[in-house]
Amino acid sequence: MITSSSRLSLEQAKGIMGSTGAAMERICKELAGASSPEEFCQQYDVKFIEDSYPDVAAALQGAYEFLADNWNDIRDNEVRLYEAFLFVQDFVKFREKVDAFDDMVARNDLSPEIFEDITLPNNYFLLASRYENLLQPVIACTGGADKRFSGLAQDMRHYVKHADDVTLEGIITGRLTPERRLRWTGPLNEATIFGDFFNIPCSRMNECFEFRGKDGTPLLLHYSHNKANNDVKSYQIFDILIKHFKERNSF
Repeated sequence: MITSSSRLSLEQAKGIMGSTGAAMERICKELAGASSPEEFCQQYDVKFIEDSYPDVAAALQGAYEFLADNWNDIRDNEVRLYEAFLFVQDFVKFREKVDAFDDMVARNDLSPEIFEDITLPNNYFLLASRYENLLQPVIACTGGADKRFSGLAQDMRHYVKHADDVTLEGIITGRLTPERRLRWTGPLNEATIFGDFFNIPCSRMNECFEFRGKDGTPLLLHYSHNKANNDVKSYQIFDILIKHFKERNSF
C-alpha cells in the first residue's frame, strides 16, 4: 500500500533538485556575465552545491526506490501516475540545469578556481545521467521525455543515414557519441547549419558523423569552409530544426 509518508520521497527529491538546480543556474548566469573568474562572487551557491551533493544523491535514490517498488500500483492509478509525472518533469529540468552547469564550468576550465573538489560538476553530470537511465520506464510512461526529438530522425532521413531519435538526442545534448559514426548524406553546408544551431563544436560533429565528398572520398567538416552561402532560413534543414526546436531560433 502506498502511504503519504512513502510518497514523501518524491517531494523531497523535487525540493532538493529545485534548490540545487536554481543555485547552478545562478552560477551559470554570473559566469556568463563575468569578464574573468576573479569577478565571480556566488560563493554561497558554490558552498550550497558542494554540501548538497550527498543529499541530492540520497534523494534521487529514495525517489527511484519508491517508484521501482510501487510501480505496478502507480501505473494503474491516475492520481499516483500524475504525481510521478510531476516528479519526472522536475527531474528533466534538473538534468538540463546540471548539463548547462557542467558545460559552463568545463568549457571555461573553472573547476580548480571555484570548487575544492574539482570533479564535482562532472559528478553531478554522472549522477543525473545514471538516474535518467534508471528512470527511463517512468519517463516513457508519463510522457516526461523531451518530445522535441520525437520524429527528428525521420524528418532528417535525407541528411543522416541509420539514425534514430535517441541517438540524435544524445549527439545534440552531448550525452552520447555513437560507437560508429553516422553517415551524413546531406550537403556539408547544411551540416554546418545543424552544428551551429545546437552549438555543437566542429570537432564533435566529426566524431559523430562521417562526411564524404561527391566522389565518395572521406572528408572532415570545417565550419569555416563549409558555411552556408545564403540566408540559413532558405535551407530545408532549417525548417526541420525550427519545427522541433522553435525556441532555439537564434538566427
